[in-house]
Amino acid sequence: MGRASRRRAERRNARQPTYPENTEAPQVHGRYLIRPAAPDDDPQVVHALLQPVEYMEAAMPREIVDRMRTGRRMPAQFGAATLLLAQDRETAEVVGLAHAIPPIQ
Repeated sequence: MGRASRRRAERRNARQPTYPENTEAPQVHGRYLIRPAAPDDDPQVVHALLQPVEYMEAAMPREIVDRMRTGRRMPAQFGAATLLLAQDRETAEVVGLAHAIPPIQ
């Protein structure tokens, strides 16, 4: 077995990174806790974080906050939408968010 073959075998057998099975569970990344938004999160904070984004429809930030407050999910035929918040673990302040939605036309 040559040197290149050994290296390929080592790479193939190396441990692969693991990803959480449950994306609904909070994840710790350094000093931040990344977690799904909950109905009891402050809607004004979330709305303020959504403001810098340009939306095709001006009502979209309000709809996102309403879905968060009510716990309402998108209909299954449209796919899943997820609103994740980044929360400082020391101060519990929400400092960022990610809103993932399925592709739309």
